[in-house]
Amino acid sequence: MSNKTASGFSRWMIAILAISIPAFAIAANFVPYPGKRMVRLMSVKEPNLIVVNFDTDMIGFFRTIQIKIPGIEVPKDSDEVNACERALAHQAMAFTRTYLASAKNIYVQDMLMQTSTDELAISPILTNQGNLGDELRERGFARSDSVAPEQPWCD
Repeated sequence: MSNKTASGFSRWMIAILAISIPAFAIAANFVPYPGKRMVRLMSVKEPNLIVVNFDTDMIGFFRTIQIKIPGIEVPKDSDEVNACERALAHQAMAFTRTYLASAKNIYVQDMLMQTSTDELAISPILTNQGNLGDELRERGFARSDSVAPEQPWCD
């Protein structure tokens, strides 16, 4: 194989990779339902995970989907955690339920999904009262997802 052929092949492979990598990055951040959309609360599964129903195309095709708030973690309610974290998890759940029940309107914005058929999307949960994720953080019911998971919630 000559140098000319090898370098031509290398340039071709680099061009393919340069085109492919952004396509993979875009696929991970697909927004099938762009913009701010009003949703109807169906249930609260966790303080940072709710089930909503919304009109996908504004002409009457409704869809039910789980929405997770990006960038935050909430305390766990499981047998594997200490009593303090479980109590905090119960308080966070009660807060989320009350906060959303008292909202006049609930919105999601630019839901991130891998495909439009996914059952889970990542989106802020917005209300006329503000951003649920921000409210959870301010009250100590959530922290950044960059905090090490082994760091305790309670002192």
